[in-house]
Amino acid sequence: MNVAVVDYTAPDAAQRFTASLRETGFAVLVNHPLPMDLVRTTYQEWAELFDSPAVERYLVDPGGQVGWFPPTMAETLKATGIECRIYGMRRGLEAEVVEGNMRYQPFSEDKFIDDLATSRGVIAGGGFTLMGEAVYLHKPMLAIPLAGQFEQLMNARYLAREGYGLAAADAAELGLLAGFVERLPELAARLAGYQQDGNRELLTAVDHFLTIAAQPR
Repeated sequence: MNVAVVDYTAPDAAQRFTASLRETGFAVLVNHPLPMDLVRTTYQEWAELFDSPAVERYLVDPGGQVGWFPPTMAETLKATGIECRIYGMRRGLEAEVVEGNMRYQPFSEDKFIDDLATSRGVIAGGGFTLMGEAVYLHKPMLAIPLAGQFEQLMNARYLAREGYGLAAADAAELGLLAGFVERLPELAARLAGYQQDGNRELLTAVDHFLTIAAQPR
């Protein structure tokens, strides 16, 4: 996978950044105007929140718009005995932490991309970006949409409908995990038939309908 490193100040930055997102779903932006102190402060505040009891106030709630997946998910994954590489569950790590089959990873875009590309399957929320990348790479996915997020719910249900993964109602429905592991070969076989030429088909359709819309009436 060739992820572009784009210089924000370059004349073709917008085109190269967009092209990398279309082709791989990722891009690295350098020389951007965001102050690094702001970036570091943001990550530090996230780390402090997830390391404090205050995070318990943000558990996934059917009545809310956002939520936090509790460590019980890790216990469920541990029980499978399958090697799991976990991102985002332990903030502030400087190096990998291994606990049996659980391998907690520090923040690293390059490592995350490599692990995604070589994984047997993916367990994550119902956001479109990672789901699209998993499908593109033919990786079955168990999607657990955040409560109250209609888009994530629709993404997860459509994923399941296409046979590319399973959809959980919320983080509490972890009973699906065993079924997801058992069905990995079946889901992978279904994904093997998925073909995509970048976003060419989508962009061609958009151009077609824009041409129709632009015609005088």
